[in-house]
Amino acid sequence: MRISYKIHLTIFVVLSQFLIGCVSISIDEKSFLRDRQHAVIYDLARYGESSEHQIGQRTLYTQDELSHTLNMLKKKEWVVQTNHLWRLSAEYEKQQGEYVDAIRSFNLTALQQQNDTHNIAMFTVPDSGIYGASFISENANETLVIFPGNGFNLVPDMSEIRPLLAPKRNIFVMEYPGMGESKSKLTVSTLRESARRFMSYVSQRSDVYTTRIILYGFSLGGFVATEVASADQVDALILDSTAPDMQKWVDANVPVYAKAFVDINIAPQLREVSNIEHVSSLSITILFVAGKQDRITPPELMQTLFDAAMVAEFKKMTLLDNVRHGESIDHSDFKHAVNHFLLKVAQHSKSNFPQTN
Repeated sequence: MRISYKIHLTIFVVLSQFLIGCVSISIDEKSFLRDRQHAVIYDLARYGESSEHQIGQRTLYTQDELSHTLNMLKKKEWVVQTNHLWRLSAEYEKQQGEYVDAIRSFNLTALQQQNDTHNIAMFTVPDSGIYGASFISENANETLVIFPGNGFNLVPDMSEIRPLLAPKRNIFVMEYPGMGESKSKLTVSTLRESARRFMSYVSQRSDVYTTRIILYGFSLGGFVATEVASADQVDALILDSTAPDMQKWVDANVPVYAKAFVDINIAPQLREVSNIEHVSSLSITILFVAGKQDRITPPELMQTLFDAAMVAEFKKMTLLDNVRHGESIDHSDFKHAVNHFLLKVAQHSKSNFPQTN
């Protein structure tokens, strides 16, 4: 599932060097929030053969950033250049053909024809440039607002949201700034503002206004969802494969044997973002989902968040067997857990909410 988990950490690139001395790594918001190589690959898959200038206009990367990225991709033999035009290499298309084909063959009309319970559309939040997708059910009584993971693009990833569809359930998902059609710089500040504007727009729609609103945050989207839940009136929250904060996530991703050799500096903008701070103050109902085989956000991180939700009206932890990062939504137990949880939300009675782990 690509809702999405393009989490990248320079730690893994340099761990092999730790035997020759201490390695210093800086994690800044620009590199952490958006993987340049992934963004350029996506751009070429979406728009085809392009000049460096055209890629730069679409991705908003500086000339130096883009030139460096293209050269790195060229060394990997993922892209080639002919007559000043860049395209994906035959080798990359052979290795990642399914992903490339999904982008090139994406068709909103075809997606709609595969679904007869919801009206599907892509839209722009007025006066914002923020793009989103909606799955609208007639006479819906609940609305699920999805804040996806790193690297999510409406084309083609919105098609993979279908496991979350249910009768009388609307679904909305946003595309973060700097991703796909949402053309702007991606920073903590722009992400925070865009999420709030997206939520404000969704909650005021006539097909949402009278429904229960549940937020779902996956991975990076978990940080977005908890912040929105703290600022807006919502009925419930689902957190899937996220972390308490950046420091704890970094600590979980550095092997014990390497900690003495790696010095990691986290940018202040990232360090100040805290799931645990928001979760500890939320009194709504919360479902925590973790994959037992998740190595990017290990279950222990989700347990820390669960334990911090001291004032939640109801909280539940669901652990999924044989699930790695990004695979939860495709697991059969995930859909059952979500539907059961939202049924409890609908009942809205504390007597139906035994605190369970």
